[in-house]
Amino acid sequence: MKLPAAPAQYARGLFQPILSTIERGVNACFAKGQDLQLQNGERLILKSPKGTLYQIKVDDSGTLSTGPV
Repeated sequence: MKLPAAPAQYARGLFQPILSTIERGVNACFAKGQDLQLQNGERLILKSPKGTLYQIKVDDSGTLSTGPV
């Protein structure tokens, strides 16, 4: 995604299209109702209520496990 350069002064008419561009880009990456398949070393990382990060792993038998990041 390539965003336009920031204007010298704030102008609502210029800011809204930029937000729309960002929103479309994010929605294209994270579409609801579609599967998300991780590969090539990508990880699923969750944050606990106290802020600790954990990655979710699955082995070839389908067993899930967690580990610290």
